[in-house]
Amino acid sequence: MKRHHRLSVWPNETQLLLLKAATLSLSEANTAWQLFLTHNANQLDASGERLLSLIYFNIAIRLNQSHFLQSDLLKIKYYAVFSENRFLCNAFSPILSQLLNAAIPVLTLKGLAYHTLYYKNAGARKMMDIDIMVPPERFVDAALILEKNGWKTFKCTPLKNFDYKTSCALTYFDDANNSIDLHYHLLHFAYDKEADDEYWEAAVPFTWYHQTMLTLSSTDHLLHCCFHGNVVGDYIQPLRWIVDAFYIIASREIDWNRFIFLSEKKSLSLFMLNSLRYLKTHFNADIPPDVLISLENIKITFSDKWFYNGMHRKTNNFFVAQLFQFLVVIRSNNNKSFLYCCCEYLKNIASTKKLRYVPIKLPLKALHKIKNRMAAIL
Repeated sequence: MKRHHRLSVWPNETQLLLLKAATLSLSEANTAWQLFLTHNANQLDASGERLLSLIYFNIAIRLNQSHFLQSDLLKIKYYAVFSENRFLCNAFSPILSQLLNAAIPVLTLKGLAYHTLYYKNAGARKMMDIDIMVPPERFVDAALILEKNGWKTFKCTPLKNFDYKTSCALTYFDDANNSIDLHYHLLHFAYDKEADDEYWEAAVPFTWYHQTMLTLSSTDHLLHCCFHGNVVGDYIQPLRWIVDAFYIIASREIDWNRFIFLSEKKSLSLFMLNSLRYLKTHFNADIPPDVLISLENIKITFSDKWFYNGMHRKTNNFFVAQLFQFLVVIRSNNNKSFLYCCCEYLKNIASTKKLRYVPIKLPLKALHKIKNRMAAIL
């Protein structure tokens, strides 16, 4: 049976050239882009393809050099991204209006906020979807508004089966395949009702399409960006987080004391330390040295290391994967007893909300996986 290649959040040499072309000064960006075209152009993968519009934005728009090697190709990529982003935004705008009219607080995350606040350009970075977060008590109301307007979830994850204890967002699609991630919580492992209170309290007004909602503070955007970028996907490396984080830091709006405080409180210091080190080493990001020292001095527990390694790289070892899943359940219910966490873990792997169904659903799920594995082998 063919196994998926293990992905990494850290770029290889070819991808690093593309990232430098998308972030650095004119001479450095041009040098990196020329080196890529000369020696590595045949190694462009899907994650690198996503960086092409960012390269055009950096060299042609931000640094004002409109003619350079293969600039016409990058210009086409840039305007294609611009059009796709505009199409997605047009699909989201009426949904936002209805959410706001229903007095549902809406906090935008990632791409939509990055475009306006940091890139100040709608074609620089392709948005795969729109990410918004609403308060937990208004989550169902927001989801019903989406469904009323014809947006649908995956068949395997309908709203009625959404597990508030193991999921942070529910994905919706419309008929044109536009996508909205409706977040119940910000991070993958923090599912307590109070988990996002600090982010909401520090949120700032955000005006978009003549409508005012909220977005994270720049400090919290950086925290979310570095964490989310360190979560390895199944198919495409999440390299754009490096460019996003670079431009967020370049805004000079980071409250580094708050950043360090939240990194320790949320047990994210390993994610933040390694991310900022990489940005400082390879891109000379404007990070005060004492920030790295403070992050290094935060005490790291065994649980923190396991969680970082599990989120940071995929594993094909079944038992290691299940141990990590159990650890995530414990971290998500850190005020609960060990027995409670065991029950939640069993319900999670059996895909049921009720413990009494575990003895029935767990064997059925195992048989289904064995059947799929045999079909793949044959």
